[in-house]
Amino acid sequence: MTSEQILKKAIEKAVKGGWDDSWSEQAIESLNDDYTDPPHPSAYWWIFSKPFAKCFFTPKPCYVCKKPVLNDNEGKGGCLGWEHAEDKDEVWQYHLQTMVLKKDPIKYLEGFI
Repeated sequence: MTSEQILKKAIEKAVKGGWDDSWSEQAIESLNDDYTDPPHPSAYWWIFSKPFAKCFFTPKPCYVCKKPVLNDNEGKGGCLGWEHAEDKDEVWQYHLQTMVLKKDPIKYLEGFI
């Protein structure tokens, strides 16, 4: 997938998770106004916002212990190898912090689409 496709799918997922539609419209406009691949960082500033992260990084519960899973895009299998969070706030904060440190944050988002 191209960076633009990843970002558009990320917007769709965040809206389904409760992200404000008015923000999603602005996000799509910013992609359309200045699109290159990869997009200029000003076109995707919103992926680093708390409201986006809360709605995009919706935790999936572990099928064994039912706690939200923190690292569900890292390819680890089985409950014993996974880190768990006590509440949902820990999950989106964990992923937002991790994404900020990544060289390619858009590729990090792709793991959750």
